[in-house]
Amino acid sequence: MELKAYGRAGAVAEEVFSSIRTVLSYGGQEREEKRYEQHLEDAKKSGIKKGAINGITI
Repeated sequence: MELKAYGRAGAVAEEVFSSIRTVLSYGGQEREEKRYEQHLEDAKKSGIKKGAINGITI
């Protein structure tokens, strides 16, 4: 789950960088930033859960 979330965040970044002129011309910087941050937040939550489970089982 964590790696998938990082993968999705990377895909968003790649998509934005490949079409940066379009994003800028339509004023989509904030929207794309929020999309990217949401995927990173998902990865963070997954990592915290995984860390807690590992800590309990060790």
